[in-house]
Formats: sequence, C-alpha cells, structure tokens
Amino acid sequence: MAYENQYDVGIIFSTDTDWRPALEYVLAQDRPLAEVASWRTGTFKKQLSVEGSYHLWYHRLTKDDYDAVADYRDYAKD
Repeated sequence: MAYENQYDVGIIFSTDTDWRPALEYVLAQDRPLAEVASWRTGTFKKQLSVEGSYHLWYHRLTKDDYDAVADYRDYAKD
C-alpha cells in the first residue's frame, strides 16, 4: 500500500527488526508517512529504529494505553 500511496500514515507496531528493510524503503521513497509504535514497561524499552537521517515518529504505549483500547472480543466465534 505504501508503494501505491494508498494511505496517509502507516504505523508499524513492533520492535522486530525484520520490519526494518520495509520501513527504510518507505522512508527513502518519500512515500506516505511511516511511524513506529511499541510497548513501554518498567523493563522493556526496546524500539524499532532505522539507519540514515529519516524523521521517524515513535509512539511508546503503556499498559494504561492498551487497556483503553483493548478489544476482548473472541473473533473465532463469528
């Protein structure tokens, strides 16, 4: 979708470095804005980063943030 400019902002919610090449590609192409989000706890503070001089927004969410948007519906029943 980034390749075809089909969105305004894409947010990768992960700390997995496997996403780095895709993120760097989107940033290098001046495609739609890309951002990164991850959980923040007392001991877990890892975030996905990229090489180069890209402007990248980081969203650090807490347990309270998660609880505010949690969806406990069991979609397997539908």
